[in-house]
Amino acid sequence: MTQTRIFNRLPNIAGVHFDGFEGFKIKSREIVKESIEDFLKYCREEARGTAARIILGEWGEGKTEAYYRYIKHQLLQSFILRTKKISA
Repeated sequence: MTQTRIFNRLPNIAGVHFDGFEGFKIKSREIVKESIEDFLKYCREEARGTAARIILGEWGEGKTEAYYRYIKHQLLQSFILRTKKISA
């Protein structure tokens, strides 16, 4: 019987980071990243009134990570942010 090698370290329990792995990008998440960046650019440069977006997704799809990685730091510099967690 052949056995596999024991892990040097276990995988991260949080799963795959929103950006993917080094040298490997997740195409669907790249599309989301571009969409978020385009919307924030629109808000900074063109919006004349209130503009809003909702991030929807199943548990574990990276909604919170997308917020912290792409949105929060830009909003703190440019916008007034109001968030509300909605539970089902």
